[in-house]
Amino acid sequence: MLHELSPADVRRYYDDGFLIVEGLFSREEVAAMAAAAERLRAVGRDLAATLSAGESGAAEQKVESAGSQFVFGGANGSLRLLRVVWAGGCEPAFLASGRDVRLTSIVGQLLGAPTAVHLLNQLHAKYPHDGLEFEPHQDSEHRRYGTPEWRDVDGRGSYVQAVVAIDDSTPDNGPLVFYPGSGRQGHLDPALVRRRFGDRPGAPALLAAGSAAFFGPYVVHRSAENRGTLPRRIAINGFALPGANSRSYFGAGTGVPFDLLPEEARAASGG
Repeated sequence: MLHELSPADVRRYYDDGFLIVEGLFSREEVAAMAAAAERLRAVGRDLAATLSAGESGAAEQKVESAGSQFVFGGANGSLRLLRVVWAGGCEPAFLASGRDVRLTSIVGQLLGAPTAVHLLNQLHAKYPHDGLEFEPHQDSEHRRYGTPEWRDVDGRGSYVQAVVAIDDSTPDNGPLVFYPGSGRQGHLDPALVRRRFGDRPGAPALLAAGSAAFFGPYVVHRSAENRGTLPRRIAINGFALPGANSRSYFGAGTGVPFDLLPEEARAASGG
């Protein structure tokens, strides 16, 4: 069954900047993603061991392997895997879940469009006390809003990010924290965002494994480090309206519009 949003859901998404959908994927599907995430972590450990001492001064170190890009931070001896870009290259389960019609049909309803360009397919994982955290920011900063690489073609952001929880998010393991309504002014100066929201508590998104958060590029969000005892792994997928993005992203299949609701699914849903 596809999840049909009500007009109130769509209004809440644009007013608050985000929308939570519970139980999008089953526990069995999430378990398969968790196993794939641990295989990616093992590949990351092997790749980190190959990095030379001369690279230790870089803010981030990127290594491509089997169609994915592994991004590390920290100096040699304390390197940590920050994220896996286009995770579905190395582990197809990530691309399959990112293009699953249960997820993409919701993206289509939020964008109000039948097609989108798949820009992001990533794994972000926080392990207990690994120090990984993200200060308050807008994703519009990363999409290069305000530069020739991005054009807001619908005037509402032209982009939806979907995060699927692989583990239960708890108050202790570094959940996403949103600031409802913070995106109503559009794209803000990143330094202003950090100053204005750095001390505010926000609204934690305590997602159960298999649930998803959909959010726009202007809503301010952050996440603290994992101070719990279990990992907090999430699968991230980002979708742009055709014509919005002109930047090149890593990964086979990025930058090509595809149907958010394939014809067979549209027929089955009566659409």
